[in-house]
Amino acid sequence: MENHIGIIGYGSMSKNITINLIKKNIKISIFNKEKIKLKLKIFNIIIITNCLRKFIKSLPKFKIIFLLIKTGLPIKIILLRLKKKLFKNDIVIDFGNSFYKHTFLNYILIKNQFVFVSSGISGGCNGALNGLCCMIDCTIKKYLTFINIIKKILFIKKKRYSFCISIGLSSSHYIKMIHNGIEYGLLQLITEIYFILKLFLKNKKNILNIILEWNSTDNCCFLFKILINILIIKKKKICDTIEHKGTGKNTVINSINNNININSIFEALIISYFSKTLVLNKIIKLNSFSF
Repeated sequence: MENHIGIIGYGSMSKNITINLIKKNIKISIFNKEKIKLKLKIFNIIIITNCLRKFIKSLPKFKIIFLLIKTGLPIKIILLRLKKKLFKNDIVIDFGNSFYKHTFLNYILIKNQFVFVSSGISGGCNGALNGLCCMIDCTIKKYLTFINIIKKILFIKKKRYSFCISIGLSSSHYIKMIHNGIEYGLLQLITEIYFILKLFLKNKKNILNIILEWNSTDNCCFLFKILINILIIKKKKICDTIEHKGTGKNTVINSINNNININSIFEALIISYFSKTLVLNKIIKLNSFSF
């Protein structure tokens, strides 16, 4: 039964997880409003449809469905629609990095009509294709019913899966929020370190050598690797607008509510807002000359 799952999703993450599962010989049914094309010749997609009734009908009696859609209201709407069509043992996993309070309300919303599980995932689009890090909140009993399918999309190293379970409704999305907040702080710290190195050393080759040396020690990290790649391939000025999806903001608000000092993450958030303001001001100035 676990050899066939449903995916409700759109975008790169959804597409790459789908391809990842197909490579592992998992049969897939896809629900997507746009009827996405995977740009790949594949033979074990059962259906790609924008009709939820046909999508549900294509799945086996025991259903496992991955949600990979925009967080917030879209998740709530699809859960309400699924509530009328699924049964008590069916499993729906929200892989969107939803705000944990919304996820908690979604648990209440479905009233045990089916098994609802939340999961925070990390690794980006490349991880979705080759192996994700995954946080899931559920009981051990629930975990045993779907772990074999989850393992198919996980990053594995030395026979160990990048996976953890937390107990408590919406706890995985809370952990993911903190995870992203810490990443904000690390990115800000690396940016400031690079700025100081640039002031004193000025030569890009010397800066690169120092960072390469750091990355060969216990201080090595994925974010350093990104910086190294940027320094190696950089030819033109990089756009310094910092995008964010709200998890950093939620981390800061949560820290204020709990009287926890996270200055580095707070500063990173403010800088991200500031970067957009600077770019917007530049656009306004450029447009003002066109009149």
